[in-house]
Amino acid sequence: MKYFKNKDNTVFAYEDDGSQDFLITDDKVQISESEAMEFSKPTNEELISQNLAIKNALIYEANQIIAFLQDAIDLDMAESGDKEKLELWRKYRILLNRLDIEQTANIKWPKQPK
Repeated sequence: MKYFKNKDNTVFAYEDDGSQDFLITDDKVQISESEAMEFSKPTNEELISQNLAIKNALIYEANQIIAFLQDAIDLDMAESGDKEKLELWRKYRILLNRLDIEQTANIKWPKQPK
């Protein structure tokens, strides 16, 4: 691949075989692959936003499973192991809520119960 950037530091990648050279305009400057990868790294704010989205999705899923298990227990329709599963999912949800998503480098996501 050949890598280029424009004045806004937007990175473009083109095939080495020349088949896309017509897309390389005069306003683009060739850069190395490592430079291109540096420009492609998400910002800290983007990482925090991604982590928040993941955390919210996992909490939503946990809430759905917890509600189902709680309903089964409340209505005397629980199957074997449902009470234990409910406890595990509730603990998991607590761990998710306690996560500091701003520690973008070393988030230790809790393991989801089975």
